[in-house]
Amino acid sequence: MEREEFRDGLLLSLRHALQELTAFDQSAIALAKQVLSAPTIGDSTDALFRLTPAGWVVLVDYCAANWTGNGRHALDLFGGSSFSYLHPKPEGVLVLVHASFALLAALAAEEAGEANPARLSASGIELAGQVEAAGLPAIAHRLLSCLFHLLPAVSAARLPVAEKCLQCGEAAGQTDLVAAGAAACALCRIDLAGETQAERLAAFEALELAIERISAASEAAREQLAVALVSLSRKPENLYLQNLLVHLVPHIKNAGGLTLLAGKQPWPARVTEFSDDEDETAAMEAHVWALRHDLEVDRDHLGLLPVPALRNPTADWLDWTLSHPAYLRAVPNGRSFLEEKDAQRHLLDFAHEVTHVKSLLGYLGLAMAALRAVLLHRRINDWARGGRGPEEILALRRAGFEAPPIDPTNEADLLCAEITLELVLKARALQDVWTAWMEGLAVFGEAAAEVPDPDATQSVGAALRCLVDFRVERKPGQELTQEELQAQVEAFFDDVGGRWASAAEARVPGRLRELMATPHTPYLAGYLAVRGVVAAWRARLGRPLGGPAAFRALVSATRLSIADSIPSLALRSDRFAAAAEAGLSAWVKRLAGLPADRLDLLLTDPAEDERRPPLGWRDGCSVQLSSEEQAALAGNVLRRMVSEAFLSLADPADVGRWGAAGDPDHEKAARWAKGLAELRQREDSKTEEAEAAQMASSWLTLAMLLPLGRADARFYLAVGPEDSKSRLSLIIRKATRAVGMELPSSDFLMLPLSRQTATALAEEVRARGTPRMEVLRLVDLGHYVAPPLPWPLVVLRYGDWLHVLLGDRSTNATLVDGADRDHPLANAIRGRLWPEDPIGLDAMPRGDALASHTLAQLGAAPPGDSFTMVWRSALCTLAERIGDESARRTAQCRAASLMLEALGHTPAHAAEYAAQRFEALTKRAFRLNIATSLFRTGCLPGQDPWLDQRAAEVAASGFDIFERGAHGWDVRAASQGTTA
Repeated sequence: MEREEFRDGLLLSLRHALQELTAFDQSAIALAKQVLSAPTIGDSTDALFRLTPAGWVVLVDYCAANWTGNGRHALDLFGGSSFSYLHPKPEGVLVLVHASFALLAALAAEEAGEANPARLSASGIELAGQVEAAGLPAIAHRLLSCLFHLLPAVSAARLPVAEKCLQCGEAAGQTDLVAAGAAACALCRIDLAGETQAERLAAFEALELAIERISAASEAAREQLAVALVSLSRKPENLYLQNLLVHLVPHIKNAGGLTLLAGKQPWPARVTEFSDDEDETAAMEAHVWALRHDLEVDRDHLGLLPVPALRNPTADWLDWTLSHPAYLRAVPNGRSFLEEKDAQRHLLDFAHEVTHVKSLLGYLGLAMAALRAVLLHRRINDWARGGRGPEEILALRRAGFEAPPIDPTNEADLLCAEITLELVLKARALQDVWTAWMEGLAVFGEAAAEVPDPDATQSVGAALRCLVDFRVERKPGQELTQEELQAQVEAFFDDVGGRWASAAEARVPGRLRELMATPHTPYLAGYLAVRGVVAAWRARLGRPLGGPAAFRALVSATRLSIADSIPSLALRSDRFAAAAEAGLSAWVKRLAGLPADRLDLLLTDPAEDERRPPLGWRDGCSVQLSSEEQAALAGNVLRRMVSEAFLSLADPADVGRWGAAGDPDHEKAARWAKGLAELRQREDSKTEEAEAAQMASSWLTLAMLLPLGRADARFYLAVGPEDSKSRLSLIIRKATRAVGMELPSSDFLMLPLSRQTATALAEEVRARGTPRMEVLRLVDLGHYVAPPLPWPLVVLRYGDWLHVLLGDRSTNATLVDGADRDHPLANAIRGRLWPEDPIGLDAMPRGDALASHTLAQLGAAPPGDSFTMVWRSALCTLAERIGDESARRTAQCRAASLMLEALGHTPAHAAEYAAQRFEALTKRAFRLNIATSLFRTGCLPGQDPWLDQRAAEVAASGFDIFERGAHGWDVRAASQGTTA
């Protein structure tokens, strides 16, 4: 804007503002009118520029003082005049006064002469944004500081002003302004916190952040801000903040009784530097002392966190992660996992969920990844249609749009929306069809107590070993031989394996009893299918096949042998679901009927053992394939699946809802399908397919880094003068409920860092100023670490600083130095845990968000022509299917029933087992004995006096599925008439 236009526009705004200032003292208005009384705008402009900055300060402060009624100038968070440091140039003054008068105009009295705080707040934030955009963030900060004190002391309208104030301080890059903004946020949160846990948590975290910002401010600012926060936080209703207040004591010259809380030890800064041994000792002592207090702070914080919505462990079918409620906020450390009060149950939980993840990292996972990648490409393209740029897309996303807006009259919009819904429904169909088998396999795996030899690093057992740290035992100065070290490793494996076996024996029968009666998920049908396959293998081999060997073989088969059982991803979703059911039934029947020679190959050469030739699958049979052959086969299958997924709705057979061939609407729909098929033959479409296949392959590769727990850790950093002298001290939550305790337990860790690494972390701390870093524990299933080792990876993350340790306590090796931001393993971990998400779309829509979006967009649309009306109706039907959880449970039961029929169960019994009718089929007194019989025969069939004594009782229970063969008791084998 030209100088004259700027002045003229400003004067007009000022005049308009003065017309609204009827609620203010007339002397203040008269003072302003004197400035604006010149007969021409040019004369007024000259008068404005003749007015000194101090004159404008008097004018604005006078108005503010009269509004607040306190007879003094409006104060910012430091005290004194709000605008005493104004930009000396007239333009800076004019920008500020323009904004200030517009703010005061927003205070124009409404009914009964009362101001509207929310209106004032919104107006002030908007105007401060304009001032900030003009390159004056510090002035915007002071303007908001004035507004903060004009608003009522306890008002929700103050909070957004404080948050914008913090943002402006950060934009200005001035530590005092940042501290003031953070303190204002904390003051608001504390003022507004009632009795609800969420409000108190927000206040706690705001105060925690403000303390960090205050610590970096100037001495004068620290004193005033600390006093303000302490005086408010010490009220009786704010006692939950008391442990945090101790951190403010060093900033207050006369802290009174608070010094008793702090003690005589000076509180350490988040980052300190030392130059000699004496300073190093003092720094380490101070950090240990501070962390002891921070343990109480951490427990206070944990007590305010909401109870996790997750009640039971889960494995995600889309991103192949597992979540356990006990380890959403804790990281196993040392032997803490074994010290948990519920260690046995947690061990079986992890065995169950790791089995899911391992099983999904095969062709089933390839299919899910292909659908997800194609959906992502579709949605990015859909968002960009019509020339939408990144800013418009982000604005729509912030407005709550799960998918692009749908124009109900635009046929291209309707087609894109339907393809999106179809892709989601096909992914859900795969999950629903395979749920029973996957759950049955995981339940069987809980009891397998699989303990392979130490060189097998990709098995479920290897992942479970990573929940416990291995520590080399040696005397001071002792050098262990390779044989002695290997003996300790094997003893460690035996210990973990023995604990798994003990947990299985103690708890699996009860868990089986519970799962077989669980509604909504067909555990019983899946478990009986798995047991039927294993029984068929035992019968064909003529020997008592043990549970661990059978389990490893089943996981391998589930991962690698189902490519031909997954139907074309191009099929319409309803036909795809039916074909997937048929594929599962045919696959499980073929698996049960594997020839004896192929079974021997499968069972004597497990795919998890890297020392033997790898095992693959071709045409439904186990074969020996090189690693290169397996990779080439998987790559070909993935590319085919991606190409098929892109062809969704490209078949004219998918348009039958528009009537018979020859109908005009039918022919129009067929032309859309044909056009889509032709589009997929273009060169740019082939490039898009290649990109989607690469993306899906990357997801699966990264999924080999499996997280097993995470926590936020309070920390302190001491930067030394040379390498290996710096120390990172932190406290990590390692257990939810330790034995003999109801409280969480934590560990103090002190890690040596190079000076370069410590300096890199110190830079991040100065930039971000938060008191916690993320700590995660991962298991390497993909040989990211060479040579492959069955140890966990411990990941420390603070902003862009990422430090990775090998969880072998005998070496405590650093795999990724925090100063190396481009290390391949660091990039892989970031891609796995914190992916850069293109415009927030890298996810298959979950729940009914996408369904609700479609129904909301089309449900209220005005009528259209017959073609679009039929199409809109079809889209609404698809959306309703996505949101119908009852229909999903029905689909899972139907697939489970068909699978059991394929294995020889009668249709009636198959339906009963799929519907989880264990309770209706058995008598209460016999149910635990039935579950115990299933457990004992699953581990190893044989001569079992316990089963002999209870055979008649179990047979009379109404659940007659056991038989005694040449090698002892087992369930009836598949394809032999499992039930009469």
